[in-house]
Amino acid sequence: MKNSPLVKLFVWLFQWQQLQVVGLVILIGVSAVGVIYSAHLTRVQYSKLQDLEKERDLLDSDYERFLLEQGAWAGYARVDEVSRNKLGMKTPSAKDLVLIDRESGLNEIQLEQVKR
Repeated sequence: MKNSPLVKLFVWLFQWQQLQVVGLVILIGVSAVGVIYSAHLTRVQYSKLQDLEKERDLLDSDYERFLLEQGAWAGYARVDEVSRNKLGMKTPSAKDLVLIDRESGLNEIQLEQVKR
């Protein structure tokens, strides 16, 4: 049994130099798997980044359209038209206007007296 090829192989394999070589081969293999995994994660994260940038661009264009629409609905002419036609508002006459001095600050009772 001492001279069998399997025993000779194990004796040769477990010598110090061969153990170092086997250890280095294992470390190289683990390092290669780590590099491959790191490259995979980088690609996945870059894909997510591109998706987020695309979503940001869509949201930016939606926001620009919203600002344009808001400008159209909040324009002075539009507000004036809606206030006159739908709400029945009109420009007050000169006798209906009450001017209040900011510094003196009329209270409600004084304001009622001014209206009479």
